[in-house]
Amino acid sequence: MAPKSSAQKRQTKKTSQPATATTNTTASSSGNKRTRANSGAETSAKEHASKRGRKESTKDTAAEDPQPDQSAKNTRTSVANSDITDDVTNVDELSPHDIDDGDVRRSSIFSGKFDIYVVELPFLSSVYLPKGTSQPQYENLYKTILKYQAKPDFTAQCAIPDLSRQTSGSGSLSSVCFADPFSDEPYDIAIENVESVDKVSYTAIQQGKFIGTPTTGIPGVLGNLSLRDSGCGIQSSKGEFRMTRVWTKNDNGKLSELFEGILSLRVNYGSLYQRKGHGTGMAVSVAFWAVRARKDAAGKEIGLDCGEESSFGHWVDYGNESFQMRNSYGGGYDSDDGGDGDGDSDDDSNDSEDYHYKHRGY
Repeated sequence: MAPKSSAQKRQTKKTSQPATATTNTTASSSGNKRTRANSGAETSAKEHASKRGRKESTKDTAAEDPQPDQSAKNTRTSVANSDITDDVTNVDELSPHDIDDGDVRRSSIFSGKFDIYVVELPFLSSVYLPKGTSQPQYENLYKTILKYQAKPDFTAQCAIPDLSRQTSGSGSLSSVCFADPFSDEPYDIAIENVESVDKVSYTAIQQGKFIGTPTTGIPGVLGNLSLRDSGCGIQSSKGEFRMTRVWTKNDNGKLSELFEGILSLRVNYGSLYQRKGHGTGMAVSVAFWAVRARKDAAGKEIGLDCGEESSFGHWVDYGNESFQMRNSYGGGYDSDDGGDGDGDSDDDSNDSEDYHYKHRGY
């Protein structure tokens, strides 16, 4: 439902578009990465980024965090540049704490299909918080994400149930970077017990994964992550999903929305996978931005369905000298400490080929 505006409507005459933050990269075609575990210990899966700017640095993280610090209620004002192309355009632009979501427990504003992008992608983070600025540029970030979504490029996809008809439900999440190490098939991940809450907060560890300070104390959705069909090689799985809406713009009846959140997933492998050399498991925890999924010619959202086993997505890789891919990601993609892509397991010295996974769908 369209949010109620507490911001004053303004009329703006047509102006030239302001320059947006740019990076020294251009989008590559889609690429896939698959997640594998390091032998002999639980791995913290390396967070994949997209190619043509940098390769995101790896992090060792655990999916299980302590309970959220309910006292962490950071307020943050949004300042985004308006690109108005009509001669006279009526615009409502709202920052996180201006958005009136009404009774969130009966609301469907978080329902639907979404495309997810990790916050460390350099071509997004540089637009969100340009050098020398302290205020997030939500609108510029939103427009940049739409350009990559149209390719289509995304980190993951998710589907959230319609919470206007129920107090809780089950959704879905999928990404090829969360894949079975034996089959390379993306996990079918359930978002269970999804519910709307009045205020979302993050632990100190989770807050450290965002660019800048995450917006807290505003309505959002919470859910638990687990694998639907783990198979004989998986011993257990556990994780969580949190998402809020941080920016909206109503431009002559056309609603634009930007979401922010975090997802964490831990998968523990059984003895079968351990004997095969896949290690004891994997753990991933990443902050993300999200936008609503694209629509087809009939106006239907494209992507996952709630409760349906489906997987389509990729993690394009933008090179970075600090990025080091190690053997948990499979043969042909190990990097030496120089981060140049010419590690012992590379099939050749062609970095473009080594780090360019072709688009894959299931």
